[in-house]
Amino acid sequence: MDEADVAQNEIEFHERAMRAKKGDELPAIGECHNCGETLAVNQKFCDPDCEGDFRKRQWHVKQRNVPPPVV
Repeated sequence: MDEADVAQNEIEFHERAMRAKKGDELPAIGECHNCGETLAVNQKFCDPDCEGDFRKRQWHVKQRNVPPPVV
């Protein structure tokens, strides 16, 4: 593991901690919250890209209080 990996892990840890503190932590529901793919018991997203897409959509909704634009 190089320095970039360590830094990325630390960033992800802090982002999860901030979401949990704000009450934005999602429950694990057995499928990806973004695409609906079936997942293991403790997973919430199938990959980081799906999580990023989901978070962007949530941000749009919160910022504009309207659905995000269709891309």
